Formats: sequence, structure tokens, C-alpha cells
Amino acid sequence: ELGRRAELSIVVGQNYRFTPAARAIKRLMMDGSLGAVVSVRIESRQDTRTVFGTGNFRYHMRHPYLQDMAIHHFDLIRGVTGADARRVFARSWRVPGSPYAHHPAMAAIITLANGAEVAYSGDWAAIGSMTSWSGRWDVIAERGRVEWSGGAHESDPERVLVQEWGEPVRALELPPPLIDARLEILR
Repeated sequence: ELGRRAELSIVVGQNYRFTPAARAIKRLMMDGSLGAVVSVRIESRQDTRTVFGTGNFRYHMRHPYLQDMAIHHFDLIRGVTGADARRVFARSWRVPGSPYAHHPAMAAIITLANGAEVAYSGDWAAIGSMTSWSGRWDVIAERGRVEWSGGAHESDPERVLVQEWGEPVRALELPPPLIDARLEILR
């Protein structure tokens, strides 16, 4: 209503679906060569204290990880699999010693409309090994699997490996990065 009255478009900016890896995996899953998605496992771990610094507004948000990070991954699940979530069971928790007043870590089991199951975990006050912002993905389909790690515009470049059952693992060729994912969101 606000957009209509102001004669402006209001857009939810889900820019992660426009990374080279996300676009390549979506194309692969939609062409049907691996068959239907059976399960997806995603892990995302960041120590945002080194990114956000002191006094960041996220430190006071309720469910900061869910609202500010997991939403991108949940949109990617929809974008890559072509299926909406039908059922979600999720828990979040505080991380001792972190600057977050509420819950910077969470886990979820998501059942997609096509019956596939997603095991998701994320942590913004992680200690130890980190993932890219896109997370670490393992997609299991009827006739093979896809493994995605690294991220666009990060020191660990995006890498997608594909294995059709009984065949050797191969690297999936990624399309070139878009000049500006925000333009694709608007399109």
C-alpha cells in the first residue's frame, strides 16, 4: 500500500540467488539430468564479530541470524530446488561469550513441497572453521549430487562439484558474475 501511494515499487532483495554458483545449480536442477531433489544439507558459519564490529544493531535483534542471513539461504533453497517449504521445525540458541543479546545460531529441518528434506544450520558467532556467506551445500538427487562451497566476491571462490551416480566427480562450469545482482532483482 505504501509503494502504491508513493508510486514506487517495493522489492525484497534476495541477491544470493544471482551468484554464478546459484544460477548454475538452478539450471542443472531444472534440466532434470540429476532427477528430483531428495535432500539438501546446508551449513553456514561466520564469526560476525570480526565483520560487524562493536555496537552493531544486529547484536540487539531478536533472531538476528534468521532475519538477516538465513532468509537468503531459505530463498536459495526455493531458487535452486524450485520448491517452496511446506513444513519447518527450527530452534535457535544463544552463544555464550558472543555480543548477541538473543539467538545468533539456529538449526532447521525443512520439508519442501516436492517431499525433499533440508537440514540447515547457521551460526553468526561461530568458533573454528568458517564457511562462505553462501554456506556449504550438499544437494542429493535421484541420479547424483551437487556440492557447493565458497562464495562470489570472497577469498574462497565459488566451487560446484557434480557427481552422477557411478560417474567421476566433475566441476560444474559457472556462468560469469553479473555486473550487478540488484539489477536482476529489479528485472
